[in-house]
Amino acid sequence: MLNITTFIDANARRLDKDVYYCPSRDLRYNSTEILQIVSGIGQSLKNKGIEKGDRVLIYLNNSPEYLFSLLAIWRIGAIAIPTNRILTSSELNYMITDSDAKLLITDDDAEETIKNLNIEAYIIENCESFIGSEVLAAEETEWDDLCQLQYTSGTTGKPKGSMLTHGNWFTAIHNACDVLTYKENDTFLCIYPMAHVGIMWAIAALRAGALTITMDFFEINEYLELCKNEEVSVLSGMPPVIHTLTNLEEEKRENLSTVREIISGGGPLHRKIWKKFMAQYNIPIINAYGLSESIVIGTGTVIRPEDYATADRYESVGHPVCFSELK
Repeated sequence: MLNITTFIDANARRLDKDVYYCPSRDLRYNSTEILQIVSGIGQSLKNKGIEKGDRVLIYLNNSPEYLFSLLAIWRIGAIAIPTNRILTSSELNYMITDSDAKLLITDDDAEETIKNLNIEAYIIENCESFIGSEVLAAEETEWDDLCQLQYTSGTTGKPKGSMLTHGNWFTAIHNACDVLTYKENDTFLCIYPMAHVGIMWAIAALRAGALTITMDFFEINEYLELCKNEEVSVLSGMPPVIHTLTNLEEEKRENLSTVREIISGGGPLHRKIWKKFMAQYNIPIINAYGLSESIVIGTGTVIRPEDYATADRYESVGHPVCFSELK
């Protein structure tokens, strides 16, 4: 059996520490609590008739409910369709119809947007209420079993659902843990939307037993305060964020004093900005290249910290990761 949520079971048995922090609610969760919440949501989905292979759409803001719903859908062998909260009713209707989704997970604030959609809605009022739930055994799944339909941006037509499997997620999580050398004493700050495959970096941190912090949305002052107060060691970024960091006053740069590496992706990083950042911070930028269809570095390339010993041009997207071939 390969169900990618079983790492939560393993961590619940061996770790006695917080592994997830939602600063907007000041809520922290350990692996046992996450396993119970994911089990509780998973059982609720089964009670609503969701079975292995059914498609469930998530329409939420970045939140614990989003992350735990994603894991719960995978847990029961269903297929998650993560969507961005900025989508309109017509855009959601297209994805619901195209994917043949059976259920939509959302909240009360979305009432106006979803009122005319032909799909049952499930609102999780309080995910903390699931703490103490009986552990739900992970559904038996295989390497090639679908677990997610990731809709692309639709730059060449209507969005298309990329078919991601448990095996795809296994390789992506493995590669993220390998590239970032995650350890249990790491703290990872994630700014990526949970509707995006970039959430993979956060799920990989959970897999490693590190502390994962997710922001509801990016705001530079909160970002810097979290880096300082939580002693962040692995930081998420993207080219515009890294550009912003190069323009900070010197005293604010000290907030990144515990950071040992920062991720960049989602677009090209200009070499001048890259060189300037390295000169100011001396923090390796993990410059990654991958696609939604491959869950970023499930298949792709990346610059690793050890590459900086011979770095001189600051233009490369690096070497192939595991399970990748280049021709």
